Amino acid sequence: MTPITRILIVLGLAGCTVERGASTPDLSGTWVLSHARSSLEIAAPDSSIFVIDHVGPTLAARRTHVLDGVVNVVETSLTADSVLRTVRVGELEIPTRVYWDGAVLVLDQAWSQGGVDVTNLVRYTLVDGGETLIADESMRAGPSGHHNVWTFERR
Repeated sequence: MTPITRILIVLGLAGCTVERGASTPDLSGTWVLSHARSSLEIAAPDSSIFVIDHVGPTLAARRTHVLDGVVNVVETSLTADSVLRTVRVGELEIPTRVYWDGAVLVLDQAWSQGGVDVTNLVRYTLVDGGETLIADESMRAGPSGHHNVWTFERR
């Protein structure tokens, strides 16, 4: 697995803090990756669970991936107000902007790593009456990249 792929797996829902409004859904809950319903262009983790706590203007997320038997946990909390903030992932500081586009939560990141410009755009949407969370991710690293559609089911 490439270092950039590892970082993207670590990022998960980094930035999932939201300012609630009438048109923004409540993303609270425990969400489990459905391999069968996902379409991933990178190696899928053995399992992935998000626990999201959406209270007032804040949405805190704890993401646990298991990949090749290795557990990786990331916890984060931001505000979806379009303000550019820095998210620290290991040694990296990643400029991150989180905002609502209607009922879709958008995570927009851009940084440079090893001389390569990297962008990651993820659009989070609730479907199936709020029982399914879709994370539509487009990542570019220089001339290469991937498009993943992560599907999580409410537990």
